[in-house]
Amino acid sequence: IEKRAILDKLPRSSYYEYRKGPVETGASGAGRDDADYIMSQRDVVRVAKLKGLTLQARVVKRVVKVVAEDETESDDRDKVAFILDGVKRYIDANPGTSRIVDDATIETVIAELSKDEEEMDQNRMQLLNAFDTPKLQYDPARKLFAMEDVHAKGSLHSGPQAKVDMFRDRFQLVMQRLQRNEDLTRKFQNEGVELASIDTLLGGQRGIKWLFGTLCQAEEGVYYLEDLNASVRLNLDNAETAPGLFTENCIVLVEGEMIDGTFHVRMMGFPPPQQRTEAQNTVGYLDMFKTGMSPQQWEIMQQQESTAEDALFVIVSDLHLDRPQVLEKLRKMFEGFCEMAPLPLFIFIGDFCSRPISHGRDGVQQLIGHFQNLANLIGEFPRLAQEGRFVFVPGPKDPGAGNTLPRAPLASKFTSYLASKVPNAMFATNPCRLRFYAQEIVIFRDDILKKMQRHCIFPPRSGDREMDITEHLVATVLDQGHLCPLPLTSRPIHWKYDHALRLYPHPTMVVLADHTEPYNWKYQDCLAINPGSFSSEFAFMVYRPADCDAEDGSAAEPSRIE
Repeated sequence: IEKRAILDKLPRSSYYEYRKGPVETGASGAGRDDADYIMSQRDVVRVAKLKGLTLQARVVKRVVKVVAEDETESDDRDKVAFILDGVKRYIDANPGTSRIVDDATIETVIAELSKDEEEMDQNRMQLLNAFDTPKLQYDPARKLFAMEDVHAKGSLHSGPQAKVDMFRDRFQLVMQRLQRNEDLTRKFQNEGVELASIDTLLGGQRGIKWLFGTLCQAEEGVYYLEDLNASVRLNLDNAETAPGLFTENCIVLVEGEMIDGTFHVRMMGFPPPQQRTEAQNTVGYLDMFKTGMSPQQWEIMQQQESTAEDALFVIVSDLHLDRPQVLEKLRKMFEGFCEMAPLPLFIFIGDFCSRPISHGRDGVQQLIGHFQNLANLIGEFPRLAQEGRFVFVPGPKDPGAGNTLPRAPLASKFTSYLASKVPNAMFATNPCRLRFYAQEIVIFRDDILKKMQRHCIFPPRSGDREMDITEHLVATVLDQGHLCPLPLTSRPIHWKYDHALRLYPHPTMVVLADHTEPYNWKYQDCLAINPGSFSSEFAFMVYRPADCDAEDGSAAEPSRIE
C-alpha cells in the first residue's frame, strides 16, 4: 500500500518503463512493480533536447542502463540531469566536440563522473601552460561569462583585430567588476554623482565627474584617458593618487572636472579589487583546467585540500646552473628534503644561466651540459629522481623565440637528458598555472618591479600607512587583474594570448619571481610572493598549501641556505 501511494504521485505518462520491456499503463496502474521501473529512453531524449544536446540511440540506451544500475537513493531524473550536465561541461571544455553525443563522449563523461575520492586525490596536481589556457570572456550584452579555447583556433601570430580584442577584453573584465562593487555604488549615491563615460563630456557640462578608462600617451608627455567610445586629454598637475604604480596602459578611476577641453584630475586610483570567492560566484563554474569535474566533484576537491597538511612546495628562482656554488647549495637543499614523505614539489624558475648564452654552437652545448649536471645531481638522490616532481619555468634571458610574453617552455634540445633521468620533470611556459586540488597558483618570472618603476607617471604614495615598494607592485598587478600592465613597447605580448596573463578571478597565490629581495604579501584573499634570487643570496620560498587561508601570509615562508 505504501509503495502504491508513492507510485500514484508520479506522472501517469510513460515516464517509467519496465527494465525488461515497455510500460503498459492503465487507469489504475495495476500489475506494475515500483522496483522494476526506470526512466524511459523517450524522457532521456526530452531532457537532452532541453539542454541543447542530441544523443545517438546507443548513447540513450547507455544512459538508461547507467541510471538503472546506480544504487544511490537519488531520483532518476536527477541522475539523468547530472550525466547530461557533465556532457555539456565536457563539450564546453573541449571546443570542436560535436553536440551530437556519441559513444566515446558519453563513456569519457561517465568515467569522469564515476571517480571516487581516492582517484580524485591522485589527480590533485595539474600544470596548465599559457598556450593551453582557455580565454575567459565577458559578454556585456548578455552579462555572462564564457570560456573560449584560443589554442585550437589559430597560430601564435595574429592579425590587427587581435590587438583590439586584447585591450577591449581587458577593459570589459575590469568594467564589470567595477559595476558590481556595492561599496563604490553606495559612495556615488551618497555623494550624488555617477560614473560617466567619456563621450558624455562633449556636451560641456560643468561639475565634478568620475571617469573610468585606460591611461595612454598619444603625444610625448601628454596623457589621455580612453574608454571604448572616446578619449579625453588629462591635466595631472594637481592629481592625488591612491597606492599603486601608475603606468601607461593601466585602467584607472579618476575624479575631476572638465575645463576648456581638458579633464583636470583631482584624484586617481585603481578599480577596487574583488575577492576570489566573490569573483568565482560571479563567473560561475567554468573548468579552466579542463578537468571534466562537476561542481560537486570540485567541492570534494576543496574539502580534500584542507587535509593535505603534509604537502609542500619549494620555489627557487634565478637558478644559475653555470655557477658551481649554486649546485653545491642545491645539493644541501636536496639533502634536507629527500627524506620527507611525501616529497615536496620543486618549482625551479629561470634564468638558468648567469648570462645569456650565445647562439653559437658552444653556447648551446654549454647549456645542455648545465642541465646534464643538474640531472646528475638529482640522480645522486634515487628517491628524489624517481618520485620527486619538478617544474621548470624559463626566465627572460633563457634561450627562446624572442622575448615576447608568454614564453614557450625550454626547448627539448636542452632538457632531453634531464627528462630521461627525472621522469616527473615538467617544463612549463612563462607564465604558467598550477592547480593543487582547488587552489590555483600562477607562476611568472620577469623583472617587473624595475620596469614598473621606470614607467611610473607618479612617484608611489602610501596613503594612511607606510608601504614597501613591493606592496605597491602587488596592489597594482592584482587591481589591474594582469601580470604585466605595461605599454607593449616596453614589454611585448602576443596579442592572441594576452588572456594567459590575466588574473581574474584572483588566484590563490601568484609568484612574481623577480631579481629583488624576497617578500610575501597577503592582498585581499590572494597571496603574492617573490622567492628572491637563489644565485646571489641562496634564498628560496617554502609554501604550505594547507595554510593558504592564513591572514598574515605565513603559508609562504622565506628560507635561505647558509
